[in-house]
Amino acid sequence: GELEATFTIAICRSSNLQSILDRNDITSDARPLIEAFTKVANEDHRGTCLADETHHPPTKPPKALCLSDDVHQLLVSLLNRRYQTRRFTTIHNSPWFVQPAVLKLDKLSIRGVIYASAESLPRDSNIIFRKPGDPTLWVGKIKTIFSSTNHEAAEIAYLVMEEWLPVMDPAAQQTYQQFGFAGGFLCQNRTTETASVIENCDVVCHFAKTFLGQRNGETFHALPLDKVREFFCFASASYHGPQMLDSYTIPLERNFHS
Repeated sequence: GELEATFTIAICRSSNLQSILDRNDITSDARPLIEAFTKVANEDHRGTCLADETHHPPTKPPKALCLSDDVHQLLVSLLNRRYQTRRFTTIHNSPWFVQPAVLKLDKLSIRGVIYASAESLPRDSNIIFRKPGDPTLWVGKIKTIFSSTNHEAAEIAYLVMEEWLPVMDPAAQQTYQQFGFAGGFLCQNRTTETASVIENCDVVCHFAKTFLGQRNGETFHALPLDKVREFFCFASASYHGPQMLDSYTIPLERNFHS
């Protein structure tokens, strides 16, 4: 019955400790404690605190990555569709040529919530997302994250997504979809042979992956988690899955190379 008070006390204690550790007169003996506290403080942010809004977790330096031809074309198509133009191109001598050389990121913070690639933090790679111009909800995991500095694309993060196959049984899906977006989605425990490229603004939220039956069962339930980044009309939010794949999908095995 005192959950709010417990949260308030815990946050105040953490803030007071952070203030103490930021002082210049801390002895060298306390440095290991400071490093441990910093590691714990940056381990997991879910956007539930006001301070999370401006939180940017420590990350490894970005690595140079050269996009494959397929992902390069996907990026160009996404930019043209997002900005309602046909200027962006893969033609080298064009002033609107989009460079295939990008920077690969391990993770990023979107309004205080940490999202990461599957190879970096698997638990933070499962997300629900949308594709540009498509109101459909998709369930997938982040294969890789990269940033580009091409024209209007500067300082925008892009995510290469693997998509989980939906369970095609309407009756089984209705068990959860009768509760709207909050009910989650029923998926098969395998991904499609296609990938998608989206922007960071297309990310909706994380989801909890709960297997039905055995741990490595054939199906799982995807339950939305954390602070959802946009308002949903539950009556219209739908999940149609990969049967609605469009020009933003490519064979996964050819999606990028370093």
